[in-house]
Amino acid sequence: MINVYQVMKLTKTQRDVLRESVQVLGLPARVVNALESKKEVLYVYQLLQLTKDELEEMPNFGNKTVDIIFRSLSRFGFKRQKKRGT
Repeated sequence: MINVYQVMKLTKTQRDVLRESVQVLGLPARVVNALESKKEVLYVYQLLQLTKDELEEMPNFGNKTVDIIFRSLSRFGFKRQKKRGT
């Protein structure tokens, strides 16, 4: 989860991306559709609040799909948390 302190450390571009649709990440349509319909994740900031375990719990989301999501996020300079609260 991103807290206020972490948001302050983000670049302006990263702060702008937080409010964008997950579609801006360039993820495959299958992944975007699943995020939007199964987890109701519409925006990047919502995606950043999910842990790897939470993503892998989604139907048809294995390591490969989660890696695609992480790589897409890393292109914008976001680092993923390993566990909630870290």
